[in-house]
Amino acid sequence: MDFKAFLQISDGLSLNWKIKKNDQSIALGCMHLNKLRDIKKIKGEHFRFSRIGADDDEDSSDEDNDNEEEKQKDIHAFDIDSDVKDGRLALMYRGTSSKPQIWFQDLSCKWFFIANTFTDYFRLMIMHLGIPNW
Repeated sequence: MDFKAFLQISDGLSLNWKIKKNDQSIALGCMHLNKLRDIKKIKGEHFRFSRIGADDDEDSSDEDNDNEEEKQKDIHAFDIDSDVKDGRLALMYRGTSSKPQIWFQDLSCKWFFIANTFTDYFRLMIMHLGIPNW
């Protein structure tokens, strides 16, 4: 597991930088991952996943609702960045898969897929330089 390997060499990450303009410091970038002791399981959450392009008002049958409730039991998520503004970043295990994905929950409480692996997420974070709202 790539996140476990990351935590074995570095207990979290915090990298912030600023620029100076007219004798004023302005925060420019922030890359952060929780220390192992700060990674918390997300409890009591009903996971609403965003379906890009899907209509939220779609009618669903009782069978679909029962199936959705069953899927909710098989989701385990862990908050891996407590410094995220306007949302929450999670390492999420869905179903019986032993390979977690990275998901982001915005202020609408919907979850959005970010990356298939922690390594893919880490590369995205580095590529975007931690610029706010990347």
